[in-house]
Amino acid sequence: MIYQWRRLDEPGLETLRLEHSSHGYRAVSIVATFGAVPFTLCYQWQLDRRWRTQRLMLQLLKPHAEDMQIERHGSDWWINGHQRKDLSHCEEIDLSVTPFCNSVAIQQLRESATLTALFIDAPTMEILASRQRYQRHDDDNWHYIDEGVACGFEASLKLDHHGLVTHYEGLFEVIQ
Repeated sequence: MIYQWRRLDEPGLETLRLEHSSHGYRAVSIVATFGAVPFTLCYQWQLDRRWRTQRLMLQLLKPHAEDMQIERHGSDWWINGHQRKDLSHCEEIDLSVTPFCNSVAIQQLRESATLTALFIDAPTMEILASRQRYQRHDDDNWHYIDEGVACGFEASLKLDHHGLVTHYEGLFEVIQ
């Protein structure tokens, strides 16, 4: 499956290819934004059959080149080969520039819940733990509430029949 999202808050575009196999899911994407801080980021996201992140490889191409590899080993996260015990309470990854990460969380939660995310701010590539709440209204409509890094931020999320975000209030929408 191919998804394209455009940014609603500034000029930007993401193109993602999602593949399914007996081992899980693989998402490959290119994100480019042209707002106040223009940047380009590529990622490969490997998920198991339950939509849990196994590995996320990031390649920031602009404004400067930087690579990052994040791997899950049990409940531990490893960043560029170094164990980060301070992030062991994080349940999933939130990559700031894509609605795909919200799809990953929703696929796992399936019902209203709160989780702690390993939040990656692009383009700085800063990593922080952040509390997030997802409220399910029905299969296709959710509400996202940030209780951590962007405390107080809220947005409605609309999903398609595959469970992927097609509209993220104020930030992203699928290009038909």
